[in-house]
Amino acid sequence: MLKFIGDKEISTITPTEIQMILNQMKGMSATPINSVYNDLRLVLRHAYMDGYICRDFSTPLTRPKCKKGGFRTALEPEEREAVLHVAPTDRKYYAYLFMILCGCRPSEAFGICKEDIDFEKETVHIRGTKTRLSDRVVPCPRIILTIAEKSLSGEITRSETGLKVSKECQHRIWRQFYADCHRYLGGAFYRNRPCAPYPFRKEVTAYYLRHEYCTELARNGIDVRITQKLMGHASLDMTLRIYTNLSDRDVDTDQVRKVINNLQSFQVKDQVIK
Repeated sequence: MLKFIGDKEISTITPTEIQMILNQMKGMSATPINSVYNDLRLVLRHAYMDGYICRDFSTPLTRPKCKKGGFRTALEPEEREAVLHVAPTDRKYYAYLFMILCGCRPSEAFGICKEDIDFEKETVHIRGTKTRLSDRVVPCPRIILTIAEKSLSGEITRSETGLKVSKECQHRIWRQFYADCHRYLGGAFYRNRPCAPYPFRKEVTAYYLRHEYCTELARNGIDVRITQKLMGHASLDMTLRIYTNLSDRDVDTDQVRKVINNLQSFQVKDQVIK
């Protein structure tokens, strides 16, 4: 917005300039586009109501096409191993333990402090804000409890000043974490940057760790309604439709074969087989 109208009086701004702000966001995700679109309409509407512009030209504004959300999957076994190995090695990576072992969103994981953990009940209070159900209490694994017990300041994933880590800083930390996971799996580097082949898939983002948590619950037979509560989803449909991404490797297991072979309704009587 600053690039196009930052130093102009609002009475001199034209509808074309407002539309250009939106047009240059084409191809971005829906969230930033909707945020800027709604902010612009709000400013223009109030400018018209207060008499700063002669007409309200917020109505004919059109939102550009956004990119469709990518299909996230669970981690591969070797990727999961890399995450669990690298995450405990550096304080700034602790948030990723909360994502893969407690199902936190990135914004939730980078806001956890010692007072959120109940060491007696072995649970962690995730202070979610996205939906009504996102504020939740989930089981806390021993590896996280051990790290939290050793924390002297009380700040586990927050900054040392007690503030949540900014979005920009979160992206920077992920790039460092990704490089360390890539290195752990024997990936090559060129000018200190990961390069092909990518044993830790290039498309993996921090949010994949939350998918991995949900899929791991499904692998171990946890009821989907319990999973919904642990994930903090507003609806059961979201848990089923988006997050429970079991692969062929998850389905084709000895445990599944054993269950199917023992099901009475699947058994064939000897006399039927000739």
